[in-house]
Amino acid sequence: MHMLGLAGMPRRYFDYADAFAGWNSLASYGSMISFLSVLLLAAPVQLVPAHTVVAAPSSAATLEWLLPATPANHTFSQLPILRNTLMR
Repeated sequence: MHMLGLAGMPRRYFDYADAFAGWNSLASYGSMISFLSVLLLAAPVQLVPAHTVVAAPSSAATLEWLLPATPANHTFSQLPILRNTLMR
């Protein structure tokens, strides 16, 4: 389409002059290839299984496992003390 514009083709016409037929067909084939590539990408994405939530491991000793979801800002008024119960 850039080359067509440089060659002087006006925009937003439904029928172009025969002088622009080659570049117009090349642009049309390029858009078809782009559309097919999007379909080829979308098909495998649909086949990927849905993300399953993994339960927090019972041996985790870090803060991110203390809450079920992403915590809001200032969830803890002070830093919790972490103790590893497996080491006792």
